[in-house]
Order: sequence, then structure tokens, then C-alpha cells
Amino acid sequence: MPDDQLQRTIEIDPSIGAIEIKITARAKDEDAVRSALESQEVEPEDREIYFFDTQKLEPFEAGLVLRARLVHGGADDSTVKLRPVVPSELSDYWKKMDGFEVELDSVGEEVICSAKLSVDQDRGEIRDVAEGRRPCRCDANGGAP
Repeated sequence: MPDDQLQRTIEIDPSIGAIEIKITARAKDEDAVRSALESQEVEPEDREIYFFDTQKLEPFEAGLVLRARLVHGGADDSTVKLRPVVPSELSDYWKKMDGFEVELDSVGEEVICSAKLSVDQDRGEIRDVAEGRRPCRCDANGGAP
């Protein structure tokens, strides 16, 4: 895609802590994408990512995303994400919590502000949930899944 098609202006709320750039590529373009990232000295991370939802996707449709990641060579984590959110309407209680972030996600022409709370998980917890040996739940103490 030409550079002039990629450029656009986005006003960013000052409370947004991160902007994620996500790349979607066809399998046939994987080598070219890897080469482009390596030329920019971007270090790849090997991850297995799980999304938990119901058969009818009710949480997702309501703006709730439950994600867990197995990070090879790093700490596994789980995340509860709400989208869309208005950053100025979020309570300071959440903004002060460890693992809480406000993000701006941009995919194509769509720009969505989201809030997420992530916590590290003990090795094996996420795999146990994914394989049905442990329930998918959130603890009152902030532990998830």
C-alpha cells in the first residue's frame, strides 16, 4: 500500500497509554513481513493466544474481550478488555491499578478506544483453562482466568 494511503490524522486523548499497531498478512506474505520487521530490528515474540467467549459471542457483542496468552520465554498473562470506552469517563480507581491501560486500536478505517486490565498467570494456568481442566473465571483478588 502506498505511503499516502497509510497516512491519516488521529486525535489522541492524553490518557491513552499505548497505541498498538497490528499487522494482518496472508500466509503467502509471511516471509516478506518477517523480512520487513527484521530489517527494522523488531524482535518477534512466540505466543499462543486464546479468546474465551460463549457460543453466541454475547460478551464480545457487549464489548467485553477475555484473552489469555502463553508467552514462550516470558510471563503468561490474561486480559479483560472493554471496548469502546471514553477515557475521560473512566474512574481514577482503574487508572491507578497495576496492569490497567487505555489503548487506541486502529484497524483499517476503524479507530476504537479500549481499556484493559492484564495480570500475569502462573505457568500452566492458561493451558489448564484452554484444555478444560480449570474453569474460566475472575477472582475478586484480580486473578484471571
